[in-house]
Amino acid sequence: MGDGVTARNQWVCRSSALGAGPSDLTRALLGSTLLPAFGGLAIGTAVAVVAWKGTEALVYGVPPMYAAPMAQIVTGVFGVVIAAVLPAVVRAIRADPVRALKEL
Repeated sequence: MGDGVTARNQWVCRSSALGAGPSDLTRALLGSTLLPAFGGLAIGTAVAVVAWKGTEALVYGVPPMYAAPMAQIVTGVFGVVIAAVLPAVVRAIRADPVRALKEL
């Protein structure tokens, strides 16, 4: 697997060559990337809320957690994850499967 060919590239090439359409590739690539990212985001948000509540109870003067800033942070991270995944999805959809298989 030299020359920068990854297992994911091989999978995309094989799937395209066997008839996977753009929607199938998009769904598979987004699902395999977004599920762990958003799982981590959900766990991180829950831990942050619990830690903030604990700090609020232990330390005098800590302001309450507001939902708007937390929603902005979650939305920002969501945007970064989507922006990181989209170029790979577009590249996979536009790739020529026959040419890619020849390069394997």
